[in-house]
Amino acid sequence: MALQSIFNSVPNPSKAEKIRDRIAEIVGFELQQIHSYDATIEVPNKIDIGKLSPYDPTDMPAINVSFQSAEYSNRSRKTVLADYLYTVDVYCRSPYIDNKEEIIEGDQNARKKMEQLLGYVRLILDSECYKNLGYEESFVSNVTVKEMGIVDGTSAKDALSHVFGRLTIQCTANEDNYLMERTVIIEGN
Repeated sequence: MALQSIFNSVPNPSKAEKIRDRIAEIVGFELQQIHSYDATIEVPNKIDIGKLSPYDPTDMPAINVSFQSAEYSNRSRKTVLADYLYTVDVYCRSPYIDNKEEIIEGDQNARKKMEQLLGYVRLILDSECYKNLGYEESFVSNVTVKEMGIVDGTSAKDALSHVFGRLTIQCTANEDNYLMERTVIIEGN
């Protein structure tokens, strides 16, 4: 029996990568629009994609979009329904300031900034106009914010308090299962 390769080429980037990149693009664009209306709202200069190394506190606010997992259902010979999970991590910081007029608790201020930014990102991705991330419904059929959580960072007495929050996003998409023309790679008995 001869074994045959099922690929003549590998799709690049994959649908999961395209969706992740589109989430980052939309979030970055919309946050810049918000900042243009109200310059007091701090937004990141860029949205990171799949960043694994820790952020330097001076790089905050920061947002990182990552692919987490996929579940597949409704399989046929040519298609499968994919539920992709992504995380959008939002990092903020604020210094602890102790002067004669007032004490500014860095952790509280950082948390307020992060909650505001996290809320904007949720509103953007929950918006009806982005239910398909700008793709045809046959490409992405739904986008849902599944969860929003907050993780405390450092204590209030740190020189630079930082906190982060996370949104979990589910994107439902139809994946094609069809592959290219097969070619023989191993011939046997």
